[in-house]
Amino acid sequence: LNSDAATFRKRSNHKRSLIPVVCLPAWETVDVTFHWLLSSTTPRADFVLSAQLDDQINDLALGLARMRIAINVKGRWVWTGADIDKATIWDKTKAGQNAGILGSMKRKLGTDVSDHLNIFLVDRVLRDDGASIGGVCAFPLRNKVVQDHDGCIVATRTMRNHPNPFGGRQGALMIHEVGHWFNLEHPHDGGCSGTDGLTDTKQFPVAETGYSQKACLNTAGNLEATASPVYNFMSYSTSANVNEGFFSREQIAAAHVGLRVYRRGLRSAACPTGLGIRGTTAPLSGRDASDEPISIDHLIRRQESLTSICN
Repeated sequence: LNSDAATFRKRSNHKRSLIPVVCLPAWETVDVTFHWLLSSTTPRADFVLSAQLDDQINDLALGLARMRIAINVKGRWVWTGADIDKATIWDKTKAGQNAGILGSMKRKLGTDVSDHLNIFLVDRVLRDDGASIGGVCAFPLRNKVVQDHDGCIVATRTMRNHPNPFGGRQGALMIHEVGHWFNLEHPHDGGCSGTDGLTDTKQFPVAETGYSQKACLNTAGNLEATASPVYNFMSYSTSANVNEGFFSREQIAAAHVGLRVYRRGLRSAACPTGLGIRGTTAPLSGRDASDEPISIDHLIRRQESLTSICN
């Protein structure tokens, strides 16, 4: 442990951490491939220009650098055709129908591995109720449908310098979504009685897009007296923008857990080859047969039984 590890045990509000002690991890590098799904009906004004993508890649690199992760861009691809037209408006209710389209793209490029981040740029992303949202990313899951479209699906209008912008923090939405890919959760899910499993992120009663918000003081729903900027990339706040947003120390540790344990498989002196199965199978072969997102407490249980797992 670091000599100052105790300082990372911050208790900013009522939440209990599932990561008992946090030490800043070493830097990691993740391969990233960008796929622009160009519809035959996409107006030229909405095209993703090379300079725009350069800016977005720079924003993503700066954001992930704040969690001690570097990106290595392996490719920037444009896809067209009848199948692509079906997926350029990504409807979450039809994700199962379109998953095979994305899976086919990744297999053609050899990027269908659990620790390779595929980012699909589409015209629009629709929530279950049909409302437009900025994007969606898959947690590490066993579900075959999700394995096919594992990665991030992001609306091009959320990118910086887009002529027809969507949302209030251009460029930062992709950083937020990629946080989910690393297994990070919202600090507002479940309201004041919910938790993201971390203690150095404040819990909020609802998802708000404003610059400032009152945080929860306890699970009863009592709130801080005054609103403050949120800054946390995993929130929806406009204060969590490219210039001001950040990840907490425990979020950094949890993101590296998501990458090293679940997307790359357990690797240690006792288990040097790891347990991960690369490709479109489960990132961790020793996991329970569940389609639910992997939780931090599940990780702790796996760490405690590492020797028996490796045996």
